[in-house]
Amino acid sequence: MIQELINKLWLICDEIRTSGQRINFKILAEQLSDQGVSISKADLPEFISALVKKMGADAGLFYVPETLTHIIAKILEGRSSNIVCDPWAGLGSLLSSVMEATQAPRSIAYSPKNDQTSLGEVLLPSAEWWSGEISHFLTTLPNGIDIVASMIPFGFRNNLSIILNTSAGSSIEIQSDLGGLILAASSVKLSSEGIGLFVVPNSFFFSNRSILRKFETLGLGIFAALAMPPGSFAPYVTIPTHLIIIKKEVQSQTFVAQLSQDQNTNNQIIDNYKQRIIGTTLELGCYVDTMSFSGVESLQLVRRINQLEQALDYPAVPLGEIANQIILGVSNKDFAFPNIENSIFIPLLGNSDVVDSWENASLKAQNYAQVVINSTCTYPQFVYRFLNSELGRMLRSIAMTGTTILRMNLQSIRGIRIYIPDLETQQSILATEASITSELNIILGLQNELVEYRRNLWADPRSQDRINQGLRFLSSRISGNMKNHTDESLELWFETLPFPLASILRAWQATESEDYKTKYEHLLDFFEATTEFLSIIFLSAFYSKEQVFEGIKRDLEQILKKQNLGFKRATFGTWRAVLDFLLKQIRIYLSSNDDNRSICIDMFAGVNTQLPEVLSHKNISGIIEFANNKRNVWRGHGGVVSQEEAKLRNEQLLSRVQELREVMGNIWKNVQLVSASNCRPRRGMFENNVAILMGSNSEFIKEWRGFSTGLDVERLYIVHRDSLRVLQLLPLIIIGSSPTSAKNACYFFNRVEKEGLRYISYHYTDLPERFWSIKDAQEASSLLDL
Repeated sequence: MIQELINKLWLICDEIRTSGQRINFKILAEQLSDQGVSISKADLPEFISALVKKMGADAGLFYVPETLTHIIAKILEGRSSNIVCDPWAGLGSLLSSVMEATQAPRSIAYSPKNDQTSLGEVLLPSAEWWSGEISHFLTTLPNGIDIVASMIPFGFRNNLSIILNTSAGSSIEIQSDLGGLILAASSVKLSSEGIGLFVVPNSFFFSNRSILRKFETLGLGIFAALAMPPGSFAPYVTIPTHLIIIKKEVQSQTFVAQLSQDQNTNNQIIDNYKQRIIGTTLELGCYVDTMSFSGVESLQLVRRINQLEQALDYPAVPLGEIANQIILGVSNKDFAFPNIENSIFIPLLGNSDVVDSWENASLKAQNYAQVVINSTCTYPQFVYRFLNSELGRMLRSIAMTGTTILRMNLQSIRGIRIYIPDLETQQSILATEASITSELNIILGLQNELVEYRRNLWADPRSQDRINQGLRFLSSRISGNMKNHTDESLELWFETLPFPLASILRAWQATESEDYKTKYEHLLDFFEATTEFLSIIFLSAFYSKEQVFEGIKRDLEQILKKQNLGFKRATFGTWRAVLDFLLKQIRIYLSSNDDNRSICIDMFAGVNTQLPEVLSHKNISGIIEFANNKRNVWRGHGGVVSQEEAKLRNEQLLSRVQELREVMGNIWKNVQLVSASNCRPRRGMFENNVAILMGSNSEFIKEWRGFSTGLDVERLYIVHRDSLRVLQLLPLIIIGSSPTSAKNACYFFNRVEKEGLRYISYHYTDLPERFWSIKDAQEASSLLDL
């Protein structure tokens, strides 16, 4: 039924455009009314969501994410109401969900403009619609409202004030931004058992101008603050938001939790709230002091800092205690930091490196603080390297304050905790750091020497004898033990990779040492599989954010069409094009503001940006491009390949494997690929029996893991060791026992055929391809319609 209504909406919109008119709310209201379109309260949120997509940014203010309507329905489950209200109703999407959940006989809606109200009256005719002066509407609201639910406007400054009654029976004049006035004025109209449900920005909790500062006077309390999943309102709004639950009772403690896109997780959070249960994890709910709370994201950061601090067994000292002087940069073209020994330069905003010399600074002077370290207490080099570590960056991050741009001030710089051992230990740590740098320089020197040999060989082929002599001398200096160590080190790295990739490299390693043709073909398969595997991770991350994915999908479709590529017959080139595009999109998020970085962290279900930063490294595109080009030439233009040529190809590809290893580092020690066999709810969370799909051994280790959601036994997941959330992968990669053997095998999606979806294995030669019916992989096939 709903799809018929949406199709009807598309038809009306097309007719309006054909007539030369611009689509607006008034015209839509007239057309829907004339054609007798009637929409149930249950279907209205989905209908309005479709309308928002059709109208783009013009209707973005009226977008209500499905996650929010599900959460509110769960909160209101079992409640009956007489009067419900949305004092900033938009087109009525949220109010219709409240009406559906409570079966309230009376509902009141306000929208600031007449054309919005006109359309609202058509879409939700059972509500009483108001427009006009907001202060008049708020003062005429009846007392005893059972439910107030609203997405109040963010950051709308105004000169309005309103007189409200306090809990003591007196009156008080309230001045705030528009959202704050709406929240306060409608909340004081609640019945004694009524609740207010409002979506608010993070600044609501920590801004000195927030209406929260008047709550005690007004007799209001925040009973819960549930962080919305980052990017819930993207691309229209990207700032962090919370759904708060208000009652007419002052509260010093507030239940806080992190909502997700997973409905099971959210249901567990609401159950914990209703039963006043502290979840087994921060994400599933805990109680905090209301007035000191500044957002779930801050609590998560503090938790991560505490985990890292536990690994250190030396004391923390405020930076102000080891600084002889702190000089803040100013915005003045004549300003220059003084030349003082033992100085380091700390960025006041963002996540840039601390530097030990002004010549290495990358920002303007006004964005740095010069800190002169007391060298009798600690080495300046130790402090600046500590502040560039993962823990140091986090400690800098929580020292930043502000409602729009987060920035450190003199006081917060002084308070940054520095973990300082004794001078002897510092010296030892710095010496080890110097040794690592020295060894790296030796390796880089050898690499440069070899590059020079190659350049000379092709510049002057007659120098071949001299170059070979140099190579023999260089090789003699590299001991056999060193070569064996390099091979063993590479093998150890293989075993840290996810099974879909490690299994191919194990097949490469198991091939006869002189069979270079088979070996280099295994490496070609490895790079093709890596390209698809990374693409699947990125696609799955974006897919987890519906509104974000819509834009990504549209742009990706255009790129593939231009290159005459598509998922129906996915080639190495297809996946390379997909990966190149998605890498750029991730880098845009990472280089943007903190809000977009938070969205990026949430998309990858992590605790920081480490995974997306590593997997989107700019060098990966070059590595994949090289392998793709070689694959096209070597397999697309076949012929007899000599032993020498096969060996050269193997070495060329192996060098790219080493480059990929350098880029990825040890990321797969902290991030794992898993699948689940069963799940049991326990103590406010979900315990899942998972198989750890890492390394080349197909006999997977199984263990019980606690997550904030139950896992689907037919899907694969990316999980972080320090996170209880998961990234569900699209079913474009499948791992399981083959039909003819108990041996586990990995299959990558390849193309759509009459038999269904064709998947191929790059390592299991007994059954190199399998088919799954499109019905069994509907989610994948819908993605393939790009």
